[in-house]
Amino acid sequence: MSIQKEQKMDMYFERLSIYSNYVSCLTRVILELIEGESNNLKPTDMAYLANLLVKYTNILCLKIMHMKHDWEFD
Repeated sequence: MSIQKEQKMDMYFERLSIYSNYVSCLTRVILELIEGESNNLKPTDMAYLANLLVKYTNILCLKIMHMKHDWEFD
């Protein structure tokens, strides 16, 4: 595998790690808010967090698809 391809794969792994951490963290926050029923929540907080979770999940999926596409050995 060429050095350029290895660097690209390293970049994908780094980004996948970052976005999977975002998704994991947001999921935990949302679950804790649902279970704890915090009084400090605004009515729109859950919707905003859920939308952010959807965006990060979509980004994570796209990064995986790009990585899968580039994961071709010459």
